Amino acid sequence: MSQPSEAERRFAEWLKRLAEQQDRATLAALRRGLAMDAADLSWMLRYLPAGLGGARDEEAACQVAALFAYYPKPWPDELKEGHLTNVGASLAMMVAEERQKTKETPASVESRFEAILHSHPEDLFQHLRRIVGLLKSNEIPVDWAQLLHDVRRWGWENRQAQWEWARAFWRPEKAAS
Repeated sequence: MSQPSEAERRFAEWLKRLAEQQDRATLAALRRGLAMDAADLSWMLRYLPAGLGGARDEEAACQVAALFAYYPKPWPDELKEGHLTNVGASLAMMVAEERQKTKETPASVESRFEAILHSHPEDLFQHLRRIVGLLKSNEIPVDWAQLLHDVRRWGWENRQAQWEWARAFWRPEKAAS
């Protein structure tokens, strides 16, 4: 599985500090990005730290920052060791908890997951808003560094991020090995 870079981890730490310091003004400004198209988030750069990379990297960082401001719950560090922590893994965790309650997999989660796996990079942010909303409503953590890493490389060339999310969701016991 492809891991976040040091720069992606630093960015996630910066987001985490915003929440810990209760920087409500910055978080509110970043949350405004949820109501916009991914291509219209360039104004958010005034709030983000420098050193994010090129335009595609900055666009991904703006998307992740808006999503984090909406739901600032990171994946606990102690649960990361030896486990997948991508969005597929977060959704698998949510489904497992739901199965314990109802003994079935919610079909809507699976259909939304399939939709995001097939989404074009230009539509990814729209799908992520829905997925993060689901995770928020079920209080499931998100690995923000991993999400930034995955959004930056989301595409049609090799679809590596999509394959990793699918493995984490449908084959969690095999994906971690």
